[in-house]
Amino acid sequence: MSSLFVRPAEFTDIPDVVAIIADGHKRSRYKDQAWCEGKLKTILRNAIMRHGKGREACAFVAVSGGSVVGVIVGVLDRLYGISINPYATDVFFLTKQNAPAKAAAALLNQFEQWAKSIPDLIEIRLGNTGAVVDYVKSGSLYDRRGYERDGYFFRKAMQ
Repeated sequence: MSSLFVRPAEFTDIPDVVAIIADGHKRSRYKDQAWCEGKLKTILRNAIMRHGKGREACAFVAVSGGSVVGVIVGVLDRLYGISINPYATDVFFLTKQNAPAKAAAALLNQFEQWAKSIPDLIEIRLGNTGAVVDYVKSGSLYDRRGYERDGYFFRKAMQ
C-alpha cells in the first residue's frame, strides 16, 4: 500500500491537476460545455504563486504512490463582495476516481488548516452542486466534518 500525503501544489503539478480536472469535467453534468485549459492553468499558477503569500489563496495536492491523485484550490472572498472579514471557499476540489479513499478528507484537512490561519475568518464555504461528479459523496464528507447546509443553488439551463 502506497503512502498518502498532502502538500502545497507546485508548478510542476499543473499538468497532473489539469488532467484530474479535465476528467472530472468529462464526468460532470457540464461535459458538453467547452472549457479553456489556458484559463485553468492561469488559475492554478496564480493560486500556487499566492499560496503562503498573504494567505489569499491556497493550492494543495494529494500524492499517493508518487502520483498526484487530488487537488483543492481555495481563495478568500468577502460576503457580498463588501464584508470586512473574509471567508474561505474552494475553487476546485477533486480527486481521481482511483484515489485512495482518504484523499478527499486529507485535502479537506489541509484546506481547513490553511483557513484557520486566516485572521478574523468568518467561515469556510464549500460549493457542492450537481456540477461536482460525486456531490452526494462530497456532501456526506462535509456532513461528517460538521459543515451545515446553507440554502440552495437554483439553475435554469439556457442551452
